[in-house]
Amino acid sequence: MSSDAKEKSSSFAYKLKTKEEPVSNQQQHTQPYYVNAKQYMRIVKRRYSRGKLEEILNKIKEYEHKAISNDKSYLHESRHKHAMKRARGPGGRFLTAEELAKK
Repeated sequence: MSSDAKEKSSSFAYKLKTKEEPVSNQQQHTQPYYVNAKQYMRIVKRRYSRGKLEEILNKIKEYEHKAISNDKSYLHESRHKHAMKRARGPGGRFLTAEELAKK
């Protein structure tokens, strides 16, 4: 095949850009590879949908992190109420049954 024939056959192909990732100095110049038009459009759609999915997942993770950090200092309401009713000694520790009987 001559160079003109190669140019004509590849004129219908799209260049697919790869994501640039940090690489060593030896691999700095990565060249795009060629795919046909149908493959290219599908790859673009897939990348777009993956990007949207990543955004949604990141928002969910951020929301869960905020929900956990802003949560109450106790997990169960009933246990909290019971602890609030118990007698406490110096320093805030709970008194034992023996210590309560002495008082």
